[in-house]
Amino acid sequence: MSSDAVPKRKGGRLVGLARRASSYPASSSQAPYADPMILEELHDKDERIGALEEQNTTILSENATIRSENATILAELASQKKFNAEIMQKLDRLMSSSS
Repeated sequence: MSSDAVPKRKGGRLVGLARRASSYPASSSQAPYADPMILEELHDKDERIGALEEQNTTILSENATIRSENATILAELASQKKFNAEIMQKLDRLMSSSS
């Protein structure tokens, strides 16, 4: 490897890199080259992202339904617990009055 290929330091910055970048003029009339394989990969990834977003929406909807069902079950359990406590109180009164 020749010493010309390695950028030189000048005042704390690399010299030579900017010249290389500027050697490719940007033209608005010329479309940048796009590798067909990269474009295909990007398209595949876009489709995968779309599918994952749709799956995520479905999961979030299912979770909301489950949370709602859980809230209903918890309310029913609280009601049953209250009913059980009332029954236990009645049984305690009956047991204490019969002795």
